[in-house]
Amino acid sequence: MENTQKLKTTFFRKFFVSIFGIDKYDKISESTVPSFISYILLLSVLVTIILTPVITRTEVEAMDVFKKFIEHNLPNYEVVDGKFKVDSEEPIIRTNKTDYDKMFDGTIILTNYENVEKEHKELLSRKGNLFVFSKDYLLVKQPKTKIVKYKYSSIAKQVGLPENFTKADTLKLLTEQKQNEILQKTLVFISIVILLTTVSVTIINVLAISLIAIITSKIMKVKISYSKLFNISCMSITLATMVFVVLTAIMILTKFNFIVPNLDLLYLILTYIYLVVALLLIRRKEIGNQQELIIKEQIVITKKDEEPEEERTDKKQEKDKKKEDKSEKENTDDDNIVKDNT
Repeated sequence: MENTQKLKTTFFRKFFVSIFGIDKYDKISESTVPSFISYILLLSVLVTIILTPVITRTEVEAMDVFKKFIEHNLPNYEVVDGKFKVDSEEPIIRTNKTDYDKMFDGTIILTNYENVEKEHKELLSRKGNLFVFSKDYLLVKQPKTKIVKYKYSSIAKQVGLPENFTKADTLKLLTEQKQNEILQKTLVFISIVILLTTVSVTIINVLAISLIAIITSKIMKVKISYSKLFNISCMSITLATMVFVVLTAIMILTKFNFIVPNLDLLYLILTYIYLVVALLLIRRKEIGNQQELIIKEQIVITKKDEEPEEERTDKKQEKDKKKEDKSEKENTDDDNIVKDNT
């Protein structure tokens, strides 16, 4: 415990030791559980600081792409008194494969049709995300979910468009100034969502890893408390978390042209490697301590056996003398008792 008190256990100390000082897990893990819960929170903040700019930049690029997509790929349209109208008798269909690759995964359809769900079901049979701008509603269909309807009046109110708007009004909404206003509103929201998601996922992962740590420690016959196993689990996920975040950021920035398969599996493997190695080092330390005690006991026994014969003889004589003195004293006491009786 003295060593633990001398060892610094700040966030950066824990972070550095978690990645590069696995041999010090045993000492650092003697810190309190609340200190490691704080470590998880700060680690989640670090993840948020890394991912928020990445996602924000992606959002800026997406808005630019979306603006160009509307400007160059969609015909003129307008919404008057809650009714959508497009300058085409036939439905306008745009997909991510034919227009803007990977802008979104799905299809956009603009049509003047009414009752699309009943009279034009073929438009709703497309796979992936589907956005259908019909006369009365915007219909949104996602994989494995039901169709959701949105009124144009409510859409206009939410995004800041006038009640009656046109394609030109939509493009004005996507000017640089408006984009900055949207980003300011969404930046805090994005940060909060990332932070809450990271905290919850990390805590769940730590609890799951700590349960695996209990089983592993039993198999290895390592005597260790759950609090230390919890703390070791917090440290074990550090490298895996940072690798996961960095690779995720790279995939987002490359628009998923660079993809790491089985990223979740990589996370678990890295975590378990750190956990097992830490427990093995703790077990080796325990075995070393046991051997040291055995050696000390053998040294004491050897010293006793190596005492000179004269010393052992003197000790034996001294012991015999004590016995004789005790016997003489008892005889003297008996004689005195006999005299008294006489």
